[in-house]
Amino acid sequence: MEDGIVALAKQENKGLGYWVHRISDEEMPALCSMVKSLESLSEDDISSLSKLGRSVMHDNGLTSRILRVANSVIYNKGRNQITTVSRAAVVLGFNSLRNICLTARLISSLLESRELDPRVHRRLLARMAGSFQAAMLARMMQPELDEQSQEEVFIAALLYHLGESAFLSTGAEDALFLVNELDLANPEDVNTIVRRRLGTSFNQLTQGLASQWGLGELLTSSLKDPLQRTGEVQCIYLANAISDAMTRGDEEQLASFVTKAASVLDMPEREFRAKVQRCTHATMKLAEAYGAKGMADYLRETTDKPLEVAHGNEDQQQSIGDDATQLMQLRKLSALAESGGDFNEVVMTTLTGLKDGVGLNHCGVFLLSRDRNRLLLRIVLGLDDRGQQLLQELPLDSASVFEPVIKLKQPLRGDTGIPDPVKGLVAGGLIAAPLVVESKVIGIFYGANRDKQTVINDEQYGAFLHFTRQANLCFALSRR
Repeated sequence: MEDGIVALAKQENKGLGYWVHRISDEEMPALCSMVKSLESLSEDDISSLSKLGRSVMHDNGLTSRILRVANSVIYNKGRNQITTVSRAAVVLGFNSLRNICLTARLISSLLESRELDPRVHRRLLARMAGSFQAAMLARMMQPELDEQSQEEVFIAALLYHLGESAFLSTGAEDALFLVNELDLANPEDVNTIVRRRLGTSFNQLTQGLASQWGLGELLTSSLKDPLQRTGEVQCIYLANAISDAMTRGDEEQLASFVTKAASVLDMPEREFRAKVQRCTHATMKLAEAYGAKGMADYLRETTDKPLEVAHGNEDQQQSIGDDATQLMQLRKLSALAESGGDFNEVVMTTLTGLKDGVGLNHCGVFLLSRDRNRLLLRIVLGLDDRGQQLLQELPLDSASVFEPVIKLKQPLRGDTGIPDPVKGLVAGGLIAAPLVVESKVIGIFYGANRDKQTVINDEQYGAFLHFTRQANLCFALSRR
């Protein structure tokens, strides 16, 4: 038996051309064809939307995934339910929809198309989970880019290890032999073992597939010269390096790459760690929306521990804002004030600034009921379904903590008078401010932290007041 394995291990190297051809034309021709088709679609081409619709309309499973992702909190923050692919294109933008479609097809093709040996499937699941996390990290690291550029960064980071994922998903006999070898190998020997088995490296295989499938220049650039000076390429490389270190539980490597990334982004390392931790939890939710529960479970099992160790006990629960996001959302509010933006747009811009910029654990808007005796939750960011149910309707009487906000138009900082079931949601502090339209209070903005170790500080409170005043100014100018 051992002689047979040795003989197979010494088989002739097949090389780059062989594997590109086998994966593209024999193992995954449908995926290859769809990727080429999606990449050829142009946002400016009026026929592209109909082509995109036709490419998914006959696949009910794919359509269902696309709509589930389009309605997730990552993409559809507080908007109405999206029920059709064409509506998703209008609400999210063509590029976002195209890349949701590409990601959904890629995940389903690589993870579900074959019955793989458990050892191969486990390694493929780890590889895909790490790539998905890297894609989210890379997009998080480039908040100043426009929607199209952010989507390009996401896809390039997602496909950074396409060669390895595609090879493992073939179920080829070589894949099992390689996994057996890699499981026993030292990290520094991995590339040598891969080259001996495949006749090429995973990096070269990714480049070959990228060329064959017509996958953008950004991916090719990040593979050929990952440390070049352009911000997008550096972020793609660092996001994958951070994700790999988290997956392995390599705290030393994680600390090194986190330091480099914080330096590239010119932000305090503690702040960057907090952003990575928030991004990791968002990645799990998005993986579930794509129907990839296996990836979400894998991320949940492997990523929290190294993050917590690297973060340090004193900072582990600290909620930290993002000055760049604050500035971007405040600029949006200024633009909305000039253009007369509608109510929902102003509210969503404000809440995004409060959660992602100011660093509040959750925030939202309550509107007064018709009888002005209750507060009804209109929209909230950062809470799960159970939390939203607890806040769905709050009584407004003389004992309510919110009465001065409504009656006197005064901001609030405290939690005296909060109903018992809700107290667990605001253990780290509660702040609120009136929502004013035509000089009349019609509701409130609120922000809170759930963990009592994460107390809302003076800087966050000041930023909260600044955002809510800007929002009320938008409402006033819009009415005029």
